[in-house]
Amino acid sequence: MTEEPKSAKDQMNEISQSVMNVMVGSILKRNNAKLNKDISDEEKAKLRQMVEDLKKQVESFVENAKSEPITVEPTAEEQPEEKPASSSRRKNWRRRNETEN
Repeated sequence: MTEEPKSAKDQMNEISQSVMNVMVGSILKRNNAKLNKDISDEEKAKLRQMVEDLKKQVESFVENAKSEPITVEPTAEEQPEEKPASSSRRKNWRRRNETEN
């Protein structure tokens, strides 16, 4: 049995689901919360809506990332060194020293 490659949307859904699970678990542990299986229908609806909103935001982000070109700025090592411009005081000091000698 060979599995078909997952689409980008499926991969993003898996990633967002994993991130959400980690974040929710972390928040529950931090607050010493106990899981209560009795969730009201209103709370379930709110949670479903939040998940759907998050999915839409992730999909929108992915689409924007695909359409915008990625630019890479050169690192400090790759950029040529520029000599700082001499200050006017330094220039004047050099002129005075040259004329005195």
